Amino acid sequence: DKYIDWYRDEFQNAIVSMNNQTGAIVAIGGGRNQSGSLNWNRATMSKIQPGSTIKPVFEYLLAFEELGWATSHTLTDRPIYLYGSDHLIANASGTYDGDMLMTEAVARSLNTPAIQTLEAVIEAKGEQFCIDYLKSIGFEFAEDTFDLQYALGGNTLQVSPVELAGAHAILFNGGHYIEPHTISRIVLADGTEYVADTKGEQVVSEDAAYLAAQLEYEVVYGGFYNYTQILKDDYPVFAKTGTTDWGDSGEEYGIPIGSAKDSWLVCSTDQYTNVIWIGFDRADVGTYITASDDNVNIKGQIGNILLDSEVEHFDYEPGYLERPDGVVSITHVRGVYPYVEPTVGTPVTGLIKKEFYHLGSASDIQYETRVGSLTDINATKIDDTTLQVDFNVLSDSSGGGMQDLTATSLSGKVTHAYGRLYFPRIRYVIPDGAVYYAEVLIDGTPVANSSSSSTSMTISVPQGLSTGQIEVCGSYNLSQDRFCKVIQ
Repeated sequence: DKYIDWYRDEFQNAIVSMNNQTGAIVAIGGGRNQSGSLNWNRATMSKIQPGSTIKPVFEYLLAFEELGWATSHTLTDRPIYLYGSDHLIANASGTYDGDMLMTEAVARSLNTPAIQTLEAVIEAKGEQFCIDYLKSIGFEFAEDTFDLQYALGGNTLQVSPVELAGAHAILFNGGHYIEPHTISRIVLADGTEYVADTKGEQVVSEDAAYLAAQLEYEVVYGGFYNYTQILKDDYPVFAKTGTTDWGDSGEEYGIPIGSAKDSWLVCSTDQYTNVIWIGFDRADVGTYITASDDNVNIKGQIGNILLDSEVEHFDYEPGYLERPDGVVSITHVRGVYPYVEPTVGTPVTGLIKKEFYHLGSASDIQYETRVGSLTDINATKIDDTTLQVDFNVLSDSSGGGMQDLTATSLSGKVTHAYGRLYFPRIRYVIPDGAVYYAEVLIDGTPVANSSSSSTSMTISVPQGLSTGQIEVCGSYNLSQDRFCKVIQ
């Protein structure tokens, strides 16, 4: 409270600072406005949904480890109905943007890419694999409650700030989980010793841990505003924010449905991990976090103080993580997976576990074939009796664009959305025997027509084109898609 303006007395707070390499808790804060003994220590005793802070150490890390995804993997932000039900997985903004790189999805803390990533991990490895992994990094929960919402730090997944620190530290100690502790050694009267385990257990590879840490680096330095930019310093910082909401449980206190309840920040250097939680002990009138509260960014202020204080107190120089030998660079076509050589589309470069490095060729890309359709015509006068007509037909798959992201639940509930498309996977073809038709009208009266198997033709108008309004109309295979152009 000496350094932070807590302008709302009802805000509560918990803080944990932990040594990544040893698991030693070097600082802890259990709450505000506490006095006396036997106080509730929110850092160790409170169980809170972790929200989006879980994403880098759960589904995205496992995607690196088990699926062989690169940090430049493309995900599609789109509406999702959970298991086909009417429960819509949405982003905090309520909007969907379509294709994006994984680094953007994490930095912007978008929910639907995270859900799809966990779906892919479950499809490859099974639910029990994911459950066992979460337990291996210190989380406790009823296994029968596990579902896709765990990707968002939701449903029944609840953790203490200390547990969250222990989970994030694996990114900076080569993939080892070390149980956080405050006692390093005890010697009993009979000489028996207890020594804390500072080595831990290897729960993921050093390679996957490094890749997930790079996601947290991009959160701060990737150019997406997310309240972590306050942490930028002359040393590298890794971070992830998270938010959980009241749902409809606070309605009786006048809390708007979906209002924020908990606000998290995990911020690390290569040596130390800090977890900051801000929220409320219980629902009451006004106990929700507003946009104005977010903008004050108290958790960011605290994170900044902790990071700088650790550097000063422990007299160390934070550095970049050393890239393991098992991580290599990969350049591939953006928006295509399995990854292929960038001879088509837009190239993008990321990092990947060496064991998964493979680039196919453009010929390996699978396309959906559709019949091309007429999109427009152009007509020009060659002389007073002749017209040149050209037909534009959608007949290739080059370039990017937009895609329809509309989702429908099993009961028929529909959410419409439209977003970016990095690489079109539809190849339009012109069928054999296609015929193009053109008709010339002067002042609305047909005066000539022609047909051709070519997308370019000339039309002769014997009576001449010198007077009246000249209009050319074209169609493709006598379809109802008819395009007309007036020629002056």
